Amino acid sequence: MAPVSVKSGKGNGGGCLILFGLVFAGFGGLFAFFIGKQIAAEVATRQWPEVLCRVERCEVADRETNGNAFTLEVAYRYEFAGRPYASDRYTLSGKSSDRYEDLAMIRKALLAGDGTTCRVNPDNPAEAVIRPEIGKTALIGLVPLIFVGAGVGIMLLGVNILRDKGRKSGATRASLSGSAKKSASAGWKFALLFGFVFGGVGLGVGIPLTLGPIKRMFASRHWVETPCTVIWSTVRRHESQDSDGHTSVTYSVDIFYEYQFDGQTHRSNNYTSLGGSSSGRGGKEAIVDRYPRGAERVCHVNPDIPEQAVLKPGLSPMVLVFLIPFVFAAIGLLVMWGGLRSWMKQRRSRLPAGARFLDDEKSSDATGDGGILSLSPGGGGAVEVAMNAADTGVVEGGGRVFRPGAKRLVMAVGILLFGLFWNGIVSIFVYQVIEGWQNGHGEIFLTLFMIPFVLVGLGTIVFFFYQVLAMANPKPEIVIRPPVLRLGQPMELSWILSGSVSRLVSLKLSIRGIESATYRRGTNSHTSTRVFFHTVVAEVNHVYDIKRGVATATVPADLPPPIKLGNNALRYELRVEGDIPFWPDVSDTFELPLLPPSSDPVDPAT
Repeated sequence: MAPVSVKSGKGNGGGCLILFGLVFAGFGGLFAFFIGKQIAAEVATRQWPEVLCRVERCEVADRETNGNAFTLEVAYRYEFAGRPYASDRYTLSGKSSDRYEDLAMIRKALLAGDGTTCRVNPDNPAEAVIRPEIGKTALIGLVPLIFVGAGVGIMLLGVNILRDKGRKSGATRASLSGSAKKSASAGWKFALLFGFVFGGVGLGVGIPLTLGPIKRMFASRHWVETPCTVIWSTVRRHESQDSDGHTSVTYSVDIFYEYQFDGQTHRSNNYTSLGGSSSGRGGKEAIVDRYPRGAERVCHVNPDIPEQAVLKPGLSPMVLVFLIPFVFAAIGLLVMWGGLRSWMKQRRSRLPAGARFLDDEKSSDATGDGGILSLSPGGGGAVEVAMNAADTGVVEGGGRVFRPGAKRLVMAVGILLFGLFWNGIVSIFVYQVIEGWQNGHGEIFLTLFMIPFVLVGLGTIVFFFYQVLAMANPKPEIVIRPPVLRLGQPMELSWILSGSVSRLVSLKLSIRGIESATYRRGTNSHTSTRVFFHTVVAEVNHVYDIKRGVATATVPADLPPPIKLGNNALRYELRVEGDIPFWPDVSDTFELPLLPPSSDPVDPAT
């Protein structure tokens, strides 16, 4: 049967990149929109005229009188256009915090000196604020713009692929995964871009988030021991409910105490330098029992900033939570490294014919001669390796049969289990984020912090459904005769596909010989591979030829047999590739146990 050439276009791969970039940029743009609305409101307040105001009262309302969070309560007077006014707004949305210390520092600044300034709405002079707080909000607003930029870059990469496809060929029907497999250049560029964004966000969030608290934890060990009185002590319960109505509960230590330092009274609710909640109530109750209401205890006070105090100085186990961004940074760096390795392999693959696969340094550690392993056709080691692989495929009716087996199902189940685990945990925090915005107390930092986790979760969902679609693909069954496969000996390959074969527009069977070499560079281990032999067995595009057919192929006798020798290996594989428009491709690989050429018969059962 004469092979029929069917060209698969790259256009759909470019379309996939455009779609992925659009989603990536869309999520970043969505968060940027909400942050932008807040920034716009704060920008408007910065344009208001600034006037002197006199603070008449500034207190921090505690939780027992004000619900779940400490709240800054302020009252001040000012004059505008010759008329007196009064206001009680520190910012447009108010000021509250779970940490008493944060508000105590603001109170200290407001009460210092004879007065402060406030900004007045010229259209409604009765409306005024003391602090617009735009700077921090605008800085945080830059983070989603990174995702927008990355998404735009990915879309431009897809557009370039489409343009390149348009220049080189006419429009063709392409499968869902076509270009992703055929464009190595797009692959490593995408890996570098994605890794840069992922790693950059991880480092950008992790470094400022972690350095300050860790520095404070170490410094707290040298703070001044000061007597304090416990005002209240309890275990706080934090509930979150997912979309199925299941409630998740975490707990935190809540100890509020008062102390005297330099003749002034101060309060704090810091048990350690880091807050946070976790599962397990028993451990928190044991801590709270040591600090009953009215008990006299010892706290550690920062002599330079008396508003800062802790009951337990030093490192806290919660610091491990702050290391999570560095996990994302590590993933990003690994992806970038993978992209660089792909780029280096692509450069090596462009060497002219006859050039050595490995350079001189690698050759001395790997193959010894820099080329394909030099083995005699009858080498005993090669025979042993091939015979050990003789159970590849099943010998039935005078032929060796290859089937995909359960690989597709195993992949889908693995992705499903990981997705359920990952998204189950992430959903708890996502619910808290949504609930916060619905109640008017949205946390910008927590929202931005959850973006990479949500994107990974969405990726697992998309990949799972991709694998489910792939499971519905036609399944090939390949029979190769004779059952004992040898180099230089013609092989008859017959195939039959079961399932919705009519959806396939082309089918290609090919045999590849792959060389791999592992070598050391300094203290690192590297593995390089290349295809040293490739032949297309059959390439058809008619539904009847796709469903079943027969072809012959021969792997030259002067090539080495499959072998693994030290850090080097040679293997042969049969690839079955089917092109389905707008659907995952058929892509199955089977290892071929080729024996050296010999006149002696070999029983595969031995």
